[in-house]
Amino acid sequence: MVLKQITIWQNCDPGVRAAVERFNDRSGPFSLASKRYSFLRLIREELDEVLAAYRDQLELKYMLFRVPGLYGQQPFSRIVRDVGVRATEDEIRRTLRRFVDSMICVQDEADGHFIDTAETLVGVLVHCRCKQPRRKKSTDSHLNLQRPKELCRLCGEPSEYLQYFGDPDAWDLVDEEEKQRLSHKYCHRHRPRFRDGTWNYEYRRAMRNREVFDLEASRLLRQSAQPAEVKPHTGKLDVDLFIMNLIAQTTLQPADENKIRNLARRLANYRISDRKKQILMLSASGFKQADIARRLGVSRQAVSKTLASIPDEFRLDVS
Repeated sequence: MVLKQITIWQNCDPGVRAAVERFNDRSGPFSLASKRYSFLRLIREELDEVLAAYRDQLELKYMLFRVPGLYGQQPFSRIVRDVGVRATEDEIRRTLRRFVDSMICVQDEADGHFIDTAETLVGVLVHCRCKQPRRKKSTDSHLNLQRPKELCRLCGEPSEYLQYFGDPDAWDLVDEEEKQRLSHKYCHRHRPRFRDGTWNYEYRRAMRNREVFDLEASRLLRQSAQPAEVKPHTGKLDVDLFIMNLIAQTTLQPADENKIRNLARRLANYRISDRKKQILMLSASGFKQADIARRLGVSRQAVSKTLASIPDEFRLDVS
């Protein structure tokens, strides 16, 4: 099995970077559900000491925002254990955004190290939360209690199984036979067939542009890891600039994988091709329709028609 790499941000503290790389290399048998190979143990062994050393050399201004793991004396593993993985992840993101929006943050080299180190910790927690244990069936039923609990393969919504599993009240109301019919690959909107056996149009529609969706999701996720840097996604600067500005405009981060995948789904459904991305980027940069037409070798009417057909959410403001 190839392990998904944890996103380590470019300016992450070198000591923390090395510890996260060791964490990733060792994480194969670990999961949140395992007692013997618990991620809390791995966090304690690989990250607690390194994060303590990093905290000791931080300036006072960074302590004011109380980013979990990067302030105080409590070990990071203890915080995760007491608060929970998802809650710790959300708190890091909230406090980090407060820091970035504050007057204290001047975006110098030290601030960049602090921000990227905190974002890397978010990546660690996302890895812990999303990694699934080996499948295991209960002894008293045919229900696989550890079926993959993941996002829909065709968008960013929770799979049917995850949606019910994450809501204890709703889960208790579903009988065992119905639980076995819940899809762990697709959400309700994209399940292949309805309960009566008829084919789902939305599934077929999404499958027709599955490759486009996967490509768009991959581009957006890569760009979100370093939103201020133009990534060579396509080799066409205008398209790559569009992707960079779209991520900057939506303020999405790697931890927002569900929102990024939903954005990719909308790009695929509205058929926002690379040519349309070029037109949108050039238009946002101040080029007139006639200039765009000459630059791309198309008619002005084609440019006008394209711009009129694209939803407002994909229009950029680069002023």
